[in-house]
Amino acid sequence: MQISVQKVPKNVYSDWILNKHYAKRMCQVSHAFGLYIDGIISGVVTYGMSPSATLSASIAGEEYKSIVYELNRLITENNLPKNILSTFVSKTFRLLPKPLIIVSFADPNSGHHGYIYQATNFIYTGISSNTTQYRYPDGKEFHFKNFRHKKHSSSFKRQLGKPDITNQDIIDFYDLQKVNIQGKHRYIYIIGSKTEKKNIMKNFRLEILKYPKGENKNYEVDFDKMDKQLNLFG
Repeated sequence: MQISVQKVPKNVYSDWILNKHYAKRMCQVSHAFGLYIDGIISGVVTYGMSPSATLSASIAGEEYKSIVYELNRLITENNLPKNILSTFVSKTFRLLPKPLIIVSFADPNSGHHGYIYQATNFIYTGISSNTTQYRYPDGKEFHFKNFRHKKHSSSFKRQLGKPDITNQDIIDFYDLQKVNIQGKHRYIYIIGSKTEKKNIMKNFRLEILKYPKGENKNYEVDFDKMDKQLNLFG
């Protein structure tokens, strides 16, 4: 069995994110890598700048907030060989610029506890604050940021019969349901030289806790139609 990890272009990682990941929505991607087993792509991991300036500064202060990136998607085929996920993530660390502070979240609402991050020796820093989200009647998550332009659309205003549209108007129009969401498990990994890691840890502000345990839940997606041949990009 031959295993390789390499950069992948947008058309490759977009297919995986939109078709296989349970969230089925794009995220901000700065770096993307594919896992290839015997020349066939079997997984994708993506990294992007943290969307939260507050979170970035909370890890190791203002000095290091610009190097905080989020591991925002980790998607693989089911039933891969043992330890392949931790090997995959570890290999991508070698391909990322340094130093970096990597933050990633495991969503207990979807039955995830972050065992891959535990196997890769991430630092566990607890659960983020509980939050709320809005969902369509079919259960799909709704994001207001995707409707910023539509709130100012003249055709949408005519459709609702209002000169100005509020978030509540959108909630009513789409019959959105407000749902309370449990916070996510937060994991941190520091990439860099021994000196860089030491300096970052001197400024580390989050409490380091024991790893959480629980029963993970898998999600099934029909992914047989995807192009899985070896990509020679990058």
